[in-house]
Amino acid sequence: MRPVTVQFLKNPDTLHWGFEAWHLGEDEYGTWIAVPTGSRRWKGLEQVRPTRQDAVFCAPHSGWW
Repeated sequence: MRPVTVQFLKNPDTLHWGFEAWHLGEDEYGTWIAVPTGSRRWKGLEQVRPTRQDAVFCAPHSGWW
């Protein structure tokens, strides 16, 4: 595992959401990211806040998204 920063952009150059996470690895479905409770998150340029629950995301290797 290694730490990563995930950023979601809007219009394509404006920061929408961001959070600190852990890169878990990759498989045939995509790249897996974990966000433990208490991780730093932010919306745009607003104040940084801790996450309230654990989360796991899969970013697919391909697709329109």
